[in-house]
Amino acid sequence: MTLNELVIPARVLANAKAESRKGALEVLSQLLSKDQPELTQADVMRGLVARERLGSTAIGGGMAVPHGRVAGIDQAVGALIRLNEPVDYSADDNVPVDLMFAMLVPEECSPEHAGLLSQATVRLSDPEVRRCMREAKTSKALYECFADHGENVHHLRAGLRA
Repeated sequence: MTLNELVIPARVLANAKAESRKGALEVLSQLLSKDQPELTQADVMRGLVARERLGSTAIGGGMAVPHGRVAGIDQAVGALIRLNEPVDYSADDNVPVDLMFAMLVPEECSPEHAGLLSQATVRLSDPEVRRCMREAKTSKALYECFADHGENVHHLRAGLRA
C-alpha cells in the first residue's frame, strides 16, 4: 500500500474548523469513519486519543500525525486536514498545528504500517509539500499537494540515491 492509496480524496478536508486538539481529532475521526462501515466515529476517536495519551503526535513545524490501532479493519486508512486556524498541540517547538495526517491501522500492526507513518512524516516535512498544502484553497487542491508533490519528492529522492 502507498500513501496515495491510504489517503483518498474523500478523506481530505481543507479549511477544517476546530478550536482545540480534541476538536481536530473529532474532525479526523469523522473523516476516517465515514467510509468504513465497520467503524464508528467514537471507535476512531478512542483509537486516536489512546495514542495521544502516550504523548503528543505533533512533529513540529505546525504538523501532527495522530494515529492509532482499532479493531474491525484489515488494512490501514488515512486522512488529511488543514485547519483554518492552528490549534495548540503541545508540540516540542511550541508551534500550533494546522496540518494533520491521521492513520488508523488494524490492531495487529505490521512493519508496513509503521513504514507508511514514517513516509507520511517525511512527506509532510518537505518544505515544498507544506507550502503547497498551506496555500491550497480547496480539499481537492490539498489532496493534490499531498499526492502529487509527495510523489514528485519521492521520485526525486529515489533518483538522487541511485
